[in-house]
Amino acid sequence: MAAADYSAAFTALKPVLGRYASRLYVRVDKPDHYYLETKSRSYKGERTFFAGIRAGKSHVSFYLMPVYSYPGLQKGISPGLKRRMHGKSCFN
Repeated sequence: MAAADYSAAFTALKPVLGRYASRLYVRVDKPDHYYLETKSRSYKGERTFFAGIRAGKSHVSFYLMPVYSYPGLQKGISPGLKRRMHGKSCFN
Protein backbone atom coordinates (compact mmCIF):
# COMPACT_ATOMS: atom_id res chain seq x y z
CA MET A 1 0.00 0.00 0.00
CA ALA A 2 1.37 3.45 -0.92
CA ALA A 3 1.84 6.18 1.69
CA ALA A 4 -1.12 8.08 0.19
CA ASP A 5 -3.29 5.00 0.78
CA TYR A 6 -2.35 5.05 4.47
CA SER A 7 -3.35 8.69 4.64
CA ALA A 8 -6.68 7.80 3.03
CA ALA A 9 -7.20 4.99 5.55
CA PHE A 10 -6.52 7.40 8.43
CA THR A 11 -8.87 9.97 6.89
CA ALA A 12 -11.62 7.35 6.57
CA LEU A 13 -11.22 6.05 10.14
CA LYS A 14 -11.06 9.41 11.92
CA PRO A 15 -14.78 10.22 11.47
CA VAL A 16 -15.65 6.80 12.92
CA LEU A 17 -14.05 7.87 16.20
CA GLY A 18 -15.07 11.49 15.74
CA ARG A 19 -18.71 10.52 16.27
CA TYR A 20 -17.84 9.85 19.91
CA ALA A 21 -15.75 12.98 20.52
CA SER A 22 -18.59 14.85 22.24
CA ARG A 23 -18.92 12.10 24.86
CA LEU A 24 -15.18 11.57 25.29
CA TYR A 25 -12.07 13.74 25.63
CA VAL A 26 -9.98 14.36 22.50
CA ARG A 27 -6.43 13.90 23.80
CA VAL A 28 -4.65 14.31 20.44
CA ASP A 29 -5.98 15.64 17.14
CA LYS A 30 -3.13 15.84 14.62
CA PRO A 31 -2.87 14.98 10.92
CA ASP A 32 -1.25 11.62 11.71
CA HIS A 33 -2.85 10.59 15.00
CA TYR A 34 -6.12 11.00 16.87
CA TYR A 35 -6.69 9.74 20.44
CA LEU A 36 -9.82 9.67 22.60
CA GLU A 37 -9.93 9.23 26.37
CA THR A 38 -12.69 9.14 28.95
CA LYS A 39 -13.81 12.54 30.23
CA SER A 40 -13.72 11.43 33.83
CA ARG A 41 -10.45 10.90 35.62
CA SER A 42 -10.58 7.55 37.29
CA TYR A 43 -7.33 5.60 37.54
CA LYS A 44 -4.90 7.54 39.76
CA GLY A 45 -6.57 10.76 38.71
CA GLU A 46 -5.86 10.14 35.02
CA ARG A 47 -8.21 9.76 32.09
CA THR A 48 -8.50 6.29 30.58
CA PHE A 49 -7.49 5.71 26.95
CA PHE A 50 -10.51 4.66 24.89
CA ALA A 51 -9.50 4.54 21.22
CA GLY A 52 -7.05 5.98 18.74
CA ILE A 53 -5.72 5.98 15.22
CA ARG A 54 -2.10 6.49 14.22
CA ALA A 55 -0.73 6.68 10.70
CA GLY A 56 2.78 5.30 10.37
CA LYS A 57 5.10 5.02 7.38
CA SER A 58 4.05 1.47 6.57
CA HIS A 59 0.64 1.04 8.22
CA VAL A 60 -2.28 2.64 10.04
CA SER A 61 -2.99 1.41 13.56
CA PHE A 62 -6.45 1.47 15.10
CA TYR A 63 -6.58 0.98 18.87
CA LEU A 64 -9.82 0.09 20.65
CA MET A 65 -9.42 -0.51 24.38
CA PRO A 66 -12.94 -1.88 25.04
CA VAL A 67 -11.89 -4.96 23.04
CA TYR A 68 -9.09 -5.47 25.58
CA SER A 69 -11.21 -4.68 28.65
CA TYR A 70 -14.20 -6.74 27.49
CA PRO A 71 -12.86 -9.77 25.56
CA GLY A 72 -16.41 -10.92 24.81
CA LEU A 73 -16.60 -8.10 22.24
CA GLN A 74 -14.16 -10.07 20.09
CA LYS A 75 -16.96 -12.49 19.22
CA GLY A 76 -18.46 -9.76 17.03
CA ILE A 77 -15.25 -9.16 15.05
CA SER A 78 -15.24 -10.56 11.52
CA PRO A 79 -12.56 -13.16 10.64
CA GLY A 80 -10.98 -10.72 8.16
CA LEU A 81 -10.61 -8.00 10.77
CA LYS A 82 -9.49 -10.52 13.38
CA ARG A 83 -6.52 -11.42 11.12
CA ARG A 84 -5.44 -7.76 11.28
CA MET A 85 -5.45 -7.80 15.09
CA HIS A 86 -2.04 -7.34 16.71
CA GLY A 87 -2.00 -7.73 20.46
CA LYS A 88 -5.23 -7.42 22.41
CA SER A 89 -6.59 -4.09 21.18
CA CYS A 90 -4.68 -3.01 18.05
CA PHE A 91 -5.63 -3.51 14.42
CA ASN A 92 -3.19 -2.76 11.58
